[in-house]
Amino acid sequence: MLLCWWQGLAENTQRWQAQFTLWQQAARQAQQLDQRYNDAQKQQQALRNQAELRQQKQQRLAEWQAFMLQLESDIPDDAWLSSLTHQQGTLRLDGLSLRPEATQLLHHRLRKSRFFQIWLPGALKKSAEGPYGFTLITRKAEGDSHEP
Repeated sequence: MLLCWWQGLAENTQRWQAQFTLWQQAARQAQQLDQRYNDAQKQQQALRNQAELRQQKQQRLAEWQAFMLQLESDIPDDAWLSSLTHQQGTLRLDGLSLRPEATQLLHHRLRKSRFFQIWLPGALKKSAEGPYGFTLITRKAEGDSHEP
């Protein structure tokens, strides 16, 4: 009888050990799945961030394109640009005009731009050959977190 009892106890112990082993394996698998899930969430967030940056870059490019098209139409017929420089939020336009009024007209038109703040007129010089040289400078608009 004692032998049967020991035998039953051994079988129960084996079953419990097998059950415990299965629980341990399930716990390890759950930890692995949890880690994979966390990794997938991090990767998803990184992809979202990349997509947002790409979208912002495309938006800035579209705004620059719109600004350049507007600039092209804002330049009077008797004025032309010799250089356009953009650095750290500052845009500088240098150009020539046949008459000073053309520079004033360009300045007036550019002040309506939604991309930049006040355009500051720079030098207006008459060259020996006839055209007036001009400079206009501006900074990006205050509420604008990015530059066009």
